[in-house]
Amino acid sequence: MSKRILLTCLLVCSVIASGLVQGETQAQETASQPGDLGFAIERAETRETIDLASFPDPFVPVGGEYLIIWLTVTNIGATAADYDYCPPDGSCFNPSWFEVVDESGAAFPVDELARAAFEQSEEEVHRFGGEIQPGDTARIVLVFDVAPGVASWVLRDTDAALVPFSLPIVTSEPIAIAEEAPLYAELNQTVPVGGIDLVATRAEARATIDLASFPEPFVPEGEYIVVYLTLTNTGGAAEYDICPPDGRLCLSQLWFELAGTAGNAYPVEPIAWSAFSMNPNFLSFGSELAPGFPEPIALVFDVPAGVEEWWLIATPEAPRQFFIRLEIDAAPGSIQVIRSSHGGKGGGAGGAVELILDTSGSMLESLEGRRRIDIAKEVLGSLVAETIPAGTPLALRVFGAAPDSCETNLAAPLQPLDPASMSSLIAGVEAIDGVNTPIGASLERVAEDLQGANGTKIVVFVTDGEETCGGDPAAALRSLASQGIDVRVNIVGFAVEDEALKARFREWSRLGNGQYFDAAGSAGLGQAVVAAVQPPFRILDAAGNELGDGLIDGDPVEVPPGAYTIEVLSATPVTIANVVVESGARVEVAWDDR
Repeated sequence: MSKRILLTCLLVCSVIASGLVQGETQAQETASQPGDLGFAIERAETRETIDLASFPDPFVPVGGEYLIIWLTVTNIGATAADYDYCPPDGSCFNPSWFEVVDESGAAFPVDELARAAFEQSEEEVHRFGGEIQPGDTARIVLVFDVAPGVASWVLRDTDAALVPFSLPIVTSEPIAIAEEAPLYAELNQTVPVGGIDLVATRAEARATIDLASFPEPFVPEGEYIVVYLTLTNTGGAAEYDICPPDGRLCLSQLWFELAGTAGNAYPVEPIAWSAFSMNPNFLSFGSELAPGFPEPIALVFDVPAGVEEWWLIATPEAPRQFFIRLEIDAAPGSIQVIRSSHGGKGGGAGGAVELILDTSGSMLESLEGRRRIDIAKEVLGSLVAETIPAGTPLALRVFGAAPDSCETNLAAPLQPLDPASMSSLIAGVEAIDGVNTPIGASLERVAEDLQGANGTKIVVFVTDGEETCGGDPAAALRSLASQGIDVRVNIVGFAVEDEALKARFREWSRLGNGQYFDAAGSAGLGQAVVAAVQPPFRILDAAGNELGDGLIDGDPVEVPPGAYTIEVLSATPVTIANVVVESGARVEVAWDDR
């Protein structure tokens, strides 16, 4: 562990380095003078070595220790200043301007090799070669290879600097920097790491990963270990994403490795992990991690088969070391609830349905030789005429009717479905050029629109674009959940090509306790809206805890081996008891909606 001594600047450590140099230097002025610069020492420390994750070996000083200084530079001039090697006619400064002098007068220049390497490891410093605009302040870092044991230092100009300056630094008493001890935890214990609480809830071994959305199963070199976690943001704004260099609160899959009893560590397997994480029940990678809400994710590792004990451990990317001992379960089975062949119309929802149709200007764009809005109207007309049973409580909401509008209008209040009347109403809906997309505002009205409806309620939101009215769809959906309203918000992305937007739609659907359906064209839209109005079902264990949910005729839902009860949340709820699932097996459960 490197020794660290905090240094403090006991004087007002600032100096103005003017581009107009007095005396003899004035005669050497060029056509472009360097901008005026203000220097201030922010902090400093000494280290016996500099150990960086991006270099295989630590940097070792020749003189005895490194002195590292973080310096703020303010451009108070009228022209931009380059932090770079100075051209003859440029406005600039660079590390060759600086040296440190000890009490005996011995001077030490910047160790450029160590400085350049250390600069790359720091997240919030101005990089060499960058530019500082007038009025801006930047932080640079300087590294000096110096003699050990010096009580005080002075940062001063070298012959390369355009003006003289002297910034005294007096060392304080060494301050011990407490290192956070590694955290050791078991399954279902909270591990606080950098403002995010981690809880590993389950781990399982799989010979393959077979996903309905991929034609072939994923096959590991050894076996897959899948680890399920929940993340709770206990700080400010955070992301589940590759951590940016600006130090924002974040978490990514790069924080984690799996270590076995032999001591070997294995990273997340990126391809299988990426595919497995597309499950709408998981927080989408790239999503915001809102404060206070537990969010589920899964990690996938390709590891040697037959290892008896595994630990989920932190990589150097994580802000704190942790070791979580896993108990590996058998591979899960799955449950798929399908409508029996002698059932009803082949569709239909639970207690009530609200259709929300995007009628913004983008729905006037052409797709397959037709306007998107015409395709959507035809598909929804067929949905109410052929799929949703007559008499089902149903409401219809659309967007505004005037250019530049952010309005959201209830075109049909909640009422028993009259297929012919509703089909006619949908056929008369028009998209308006210039109308915006108030997704958040529309979702805020769902509770009011479905007020008085019994049972599980389903919202089907058909849209081709992103929120453009400044609304907050995620907050609206969290508000619905906090009110205890039994509603499933399914979002159908129509002709959406932006993968980031699809990820947001998946996240919003998850927050709405629903699913995201991707519809590239007219056929896909028809299939998506029919699937979206199917009754949902819940999977309960022997204690009545919900282990998963899905849609009738939808994708299989994975569960650990065991015996379960299925609750179909149709208009008249149905319970199917003693559904036994074995490891690796798929069980089809028939539901008769007569």
